[in-house]
Amino acid sequence: MLESLAETGGRKAFVNLGAGDGYYGVGALVSGLCQRSYCYEMGEKGRRIIGDTARLNGLEDRVEIRGKADPGFYRDLPAEVVDDCVLFIDIEGAEFELLDEAAFGAFGNAVIFLELHDWFFQDGAQRMQTLRRNAAATHAITEMTMAARDLSPFPELREYSDSDRWLLCSEGRGRQMGWMRFDPKRAGAPA
Repeated sequence: MLESLAETGGRKAFVNLGAGDGYYGVGALVSGLCQRSYCYEMGEKGRRIIGDTARLNGLEDRVEIRGKADPGFYRDLPAEVVDDCVLFIDIEGAEFELLDEAAFGAFGNAVIFLELHDWFFQDGAQRMQTLRRNAAATHAITEMTMAARDLSPFPELREYSDSDRWLLCSEGRGRQMGWMRFDPKRAGAPA
């Protein structure tokens, strides 16, 4: 999903809400997808691990680690970052609070990837409708679900039982996860 962006020359920045341990935030730099990364992670341990991961990869000067993203978080980012970034969001349901029309407008040139957590809420279908409506003016939406995983290319896993191999790639979710990709509708937006 992200590799297609690297093939088109990448983006100036990678903005990661719910950065966890820095897998995507630092990985976007290692892979050449972006020049700079902004990692928002509310957990202190996660922020420490992101810093360690950036240092281990010699990228500490290109990774900015921030705390929890609040509504309007994009106002604290440089304008050139907001205008030319990949926004990658996995914040366990808080996406519905952050992604209002103003946020989609601010990120009008950004490609946005969002892990969905509508099933956390009784009014999840209504939240999804609002999310689609908030994005409609600025972004085209592609909905995705988790694809099949092939563990056969990993020789280090060949000695594990089938059950153990599948447990290694399980997130322990109660259902199949879904994602949305939002591509900018603006003429002249970076590919």
